[in-house]
Amino acid sequence: MAGLTVTGYGERLEVQTVADLPPYEGMAPVADPGSGPGPAVVALPAEIDMANADDVGEQLRSAFTPGVTMVVADLTLTVFCDSYGMRALVLARRCAAAHQAQLRLVV
Repeated sequence: MAGLTVTGYGERLEVQTVADLPPYEGMAPVADPGSGPGPAVVALPAEIDMANADDVGEQLRSAFTPGVTMVVADLTLTVFCDSYGMRALVLARRCAAAHQAQLRLVV
């Protein structure tokens, strides 16, 4: 995977892989699709359930902007995902197909 630019929490990070991202609390930002080629990365929270699944889904779907051909859902810190979370991932996959893009999960 090419280098990634991830923005959020008032800072901009340059990393080579999703594994290079620093630890975070809760939801993490979406990669800046305007920063050039490469996937948009959405780092997901430790738990995805009824309380936050709509926010997770919205964050994933909003990553599919013009020019983005791949969104990486980073689930490396996710330890729990209920059926609401699975639904959010399925809807994000449908959004990817509608945008002729890919949704990839990193676990």
